[in-house]
Amino acid sequence: MPRALKWTGIILGGLVLLVVGAALALETRWFRDFAAGKASAALGREVTIEDIDFRWSPPWRPVVRVEGLRIANADWAGSEPMADVGAASVRIDLPKLIGGRIVLPEVEIDRPVLRLARNDQGAANWDLGGDGADDGGTDRQAGPDTPPTVPEIGRLVIRNGDVAVRDPQTQLDVRTSVDTVPGPDGTDRLKVAGGGTFTGKEVALDVTTGSLLALASAENPFPVDGTLRVGDTTANLSGTVADPMRLADTDLTLRIEGQDLAELFPIFGFPSAQTPPFRVSGKLNRRGRVYDVDDLQGRVGDSDIAGSVHMDLSGERPLVTGDLVSKRLDLDDLAGFIGGTPGTGPGETASPEQREARRRQEAEGRLIPNSPVNLKTLNAVDVRMRLRGESIETPGFPVRGLDATVNLERGKLRLDPLSVEIAGGKLQGNVTLDGSGDVPSTDFDLNISRIQLASLFQGTRFEKEMGGSIGGRVQLATQGDNLRRMAAGADGRVTMAMGNGKVSALMVEAVGIDAAEALGFLLSRDEPVPVRCMVADLRVTEGYAVSEALVFDTTDTNVTGTAKINLGRETLDIDMLAHPKDPSPLSARTRVGIGGTFIEPAVKVGSEGLIARGAAVLGLGVLLGPLGALLPLVELGLGEDSPCGALLREAGRKAD
Repeated sequence: MPRALKWTGIILGGLVLLVVGAALALETRWFRDFAAGKASAALGREVTIEDIDFRWSPPWRPVVRVEGLRIANADWAGSEPMADVGAASVRIDLPKLIGGRIVLPEVEIDRPVLRLARNDQGAANWDLGGDGADDGGTDRQAGPDTPPTVPEIGRLVIRNGDVAVRDPQTQLDVRTSVDTVPGPDGTDRLKVAGGGTFTGKEVALDVTTGSLLALASAENPFPVDGTLRVGDTTANLSGTVADPMRLADTDLTLRIEGQDLAELFPIFGFPSAQTPPFRVSGKLNRRGRVYDVDDLQGRVGDSDIAGSVHMDLSGERPLVTGDLVSKRLDLDDLAGFIGGTPGTGPGETASPEQREARRRQEAEGRLIPNSPVNLKTLNAVDVRMRLRGESIETPGFPVRGLDATVNLERGKLRLDPLSVEIAGGKLQGNVTLDGSGDVPSTDFDLNISRIQLASLFQGTRFEKEMGGSIGGRVQLATQGDNLRRMAAGADGRVTMAMGNGKVSALMVEAVGIDAAEALGFLLSRDEPVPVRCMVADLRVTEGYAVSEALVFDTTDTNVTGTAKINLGRETLDIDMLAHPKDPSPLSARTRVGIGGTFIEPAVKVGSEGLIARGAAVLGLGVLLGPLGALLPLVELGLGEDSPCGALLREAGRKAD
């Protein structure tokens, strides 16, 4: 026992002498230069220290204070230090250090300045590391996966921090202040505030979180409350995270509002066409490298939106998936998906830039927009998204429902399937936009079935006297970096048919009594004009649509015509001529048509096409016989029981 006490006394005395000697050595110039040299070798960057001070109070928890700690910058990042710490004080728990644990009850950092930067090649000035020639205290036996020894820190305080970040690749240049502040529950919080620019837009940041030490602990929920503004877009995140290192088990609410959803792409990597001003919120969670926003709800323009969106960053390319539903969808809010702008009339929601774009387009007298396709967005991420509209707002056009699945993979965008309920019928098919090359190519393959003509005039004085079922098909292929160029270069075919219909006599009279008489209609304000069959078949070549057939049949008259439509210039040239079924001769027949532009069409009545008395009367077989190939399309769009189908079959037999 005495021997044990003796050796214990010798060991404790030696430790005291060692600590006292170390304390005295810490304050020497030699130790300051030694510590700076070891740090320089470890970081591969020059480290300088102005002063080191040792304070023995209390005796078993001394404080080491370092002043003027600087870490040199990378050669390409400028002459100012990458890190410049005014002063740092570290309290050490000596008894636990003797026991083999590094415990630092308090760490206080005053006036730290960090200048973080990337260069044009993507290298970062904070990528540090020596050449390994002198590994000093490194454990050579430790494997590459052995975690480093991390001190246990009781409290970390940062005062008057200053952090600047520059990245030319993302056009990021931001400077923020960093401070430890008291939270509402008395615990330490970290406050980061500042601003700068990002992608050429002004940035403002104000975020308060739990302390840095709380990041390593999952014992208590980690609080987050902050706002990020980039240009006209503001994002707010508030709530708690149970496991902050993995951003898992969250109770976070994300709220975003701005002038255009397309502006989210450079901020969050979320792709979108241009939209009206928006305001959305949802619950944010993370599973590995998959970020989920559930319970999403809000408004885009004049449309409500709800559903979920998920971003998967674990694969070769980012993948965005989701399911969005709108109970009331204002269709012009989707105009950006075809390069247009939202409605800007009274009561419509639009940004000042979108109103100006619409004003310029209207001043041009053009209907088709010329906004360029954003190839960068198309090729940056992959998307699988479903969008449904339960009730559609389209003034003057009876659209009742929309169901579209968006598939975007490596720059190739496909709406498939696409289904739109219009006037009691449907528009179905797919649209493909391939933006993987230098010039986008687009294909349309759409079927039109059983659209009711009367529904197209819903709410007008013509509604009760209009009737018939419309079917058809649109098959077009084109190239171009905007919708206007696509229209000017389109190739394909557009076919429309209507059966078992009627046209308001009032509407025919509205175009002018001379035009009505020229078409051979017996007008009456009480009786609509019956139309048994109408067929329009147009071949489109390099944006120029020419009718291969334009025919409609009434009980008294067959009407034939020609149509020439320039999609690039948006002009119309349609001529029609009546062939009465009554064999009595006519003194003359006048051509009636439509000219002008898509924006301002005009009815034209001319006498230059006079046909001499006694001209042969054309039979239905001659007029409709060549259209027999369209019979399957008519039956698909109108049904097998359509009078138009029966007339085409009859005409085919007569033509034979």
